[in-house]
Amino acid sequence: HGADGPAGLECTVEEVAGTGAPGGFRTRAALEADEYGDEDIVAGRVTVPAPGLYRVVLDSGDGTPLTQLVLAGAEPEDGPGLTD
Repeated sequence: HGADGPAGLECTVEEVAGTGAPGGFRTRAALEADEYGDEDIVAGRVTVPAPGLYRVVLDSGDGTPLTQLVLAGAEPEDGPGLTD
């Protein structure tokens, strides 16, 4: 939606119904702007309580929020990151 920074954007992450307890997990992500070269990037991080299916919604207030489904898996026993 053409935002140059996090001002005016709201990002929520919620557990998709049926994958957990009734009322499930829902939180707002704190957004921050990062610059890499000539591109402006807005990023947010959230830690979810359990593996499952989550809906990420980015709303700029223009009536057409962006929505993405994300499948979160368990963290490997040896910690985060890629392993050989």
